[in-house]
Amino acid sequence: MSQKHRPFLLRDLHFPKYLWALTAVYGLATFGHCVHNAEFLAYYPNMPEGMTHEVVYLAWMGLSVVGLAVVPFYMLDLGVMAAFVLALYGLLGLSGLGHYSLGALEEHTLVANLLIMFQGLSGLALAVRAMRETIKQAHRHAHRGAYGTPVEHDPRLSNR
Repeated sequence: MSQKHRPFLLRDLHFPKYLWALTAVYGLATFGHCVHNAEFLAYYPNMPEGMTHEVVYLAWMGLSVVGLAVVPFYMLDLGVMAAFVLALYGLLGLSGLGHYSLGALEEHTLVANLLIMFQGLSGLALAVRAMRETIKQAHRHAHRGAYGTPVEHDPRLSNR
């Protein structure tokens, strides 16, 4: 099946290097926050009774599985799907902000606050950039002909 006839979600999409770098930064931020959370669980305010460091590490592994799911999609040239999963992976970083529903900013240690914020901000940056790249490349694909050549816009065919 040619690229032209593939559904949008199954189209190829090439990730620029900065997107891979953002993914690595966010992955490190998530790992750092989870390790800190697991090892200093007693210092996080109002954590649920059943929360153990094992549960925290399991949550990190679950989050990482979402991030790793990007790889097979990308390797199979399902780049748009990979970008959507990458954006979802980034948005999951905002879940760390849930700590503030259990305790105010002042109740957390400085390191905990920095790690929570770093995870949230780097995840949001990754999600926004992944979606922006998807839209940019989808727009580029929409303006190409059957053999990848640019299609000239004819103003007579426009409704405007």
